Amino acid sequence: MDRSWRNPNLLLWHGELWVIDHGAALYFHHGWSGGITDPDRFARQPWDPAQHIVAGHASALATVDAEVSPLLDETVFAEVADAVPDQWLEPVPGRRDSRGHPCWVRRLPDCPAGHAPVAAGGSTGRRRRVTTVPYQYVVLRCAPRAEREEFVNVGVVVYCQATDFLEAAWHVDAERLGALDPRPDVDRVCDALTFVDGVCAGDDRGGAAAEQALGARFGFLKAPRSTVLRPGPVHGGVTTDPGRQLGHLLAALVG
Repeated sequence: MDRSWRNPNLLLWHGELWVIDHGAALYFHHGWSGGITDPDRFARQPWDPAQHIVAGHASALATVDAEVSPLLDETVFAEVADAVPDQWLEPVPGRRDSRGHPCWVRRLPDCPAGHAPVAAGGSTGRRRRVTTVPYQYVVLRCAPRAEREEFVNVGVVVYCQATDFLEAAWHVDAERLGALDPRPDVDRVCDALTFVDGVCAGDDRGGAAAEQALGARFGFLKAPRSTVLRPGPVHGGVTTDPGRQLGHLLAALVG
């Protein structure tokens, strides 16, 4: 479960602790909506268990992992997932595979190579030192009717100079745009966001801007250039994983 101390999503209610907000309970769910970002990329990224909110209480992770891992495979996960009513699942295209199982089931048995659980407290292993790096981000806003200066957040761009990271994640909610304009041009908005993807990736979708150095590309994206898609103010912070931070920002600021 993705529960770091930065974003615990825990609720203390009448003396009992509840785990809440399962919109992105599994790591790759941050890249899930509509397939706009790549869930496989999120699933492959390492996650440091030392950052988990309950890491200080986990004293035998290696032992438990050795006992439980052989018992859990895709068959078990499929049986559990099939018990979840479709009405509870977000209507994402390709939600189920050819066998009728939720397609995210195949990602659960996988663990990125070299990132086995890290035991807390030193009883079954040594905690890794976590290196934080500074990053900057801008929120991309869609203003379907520019003269009214009303907007909906549709994406986030994160830039980290220390790790040569520049990437965007976005999600366009046509219903929310329709609240501002009864006839929103969703295709135009998606085209503009695809251009942003191209600039970040440095490929043909980004035109001449994609040929610039990484920092210059971020400078290009944070400058207002369109009446439909507008970058917000530049914000900053520190993180151990810019890619994971991008997922958190997308979930928190775009939804």
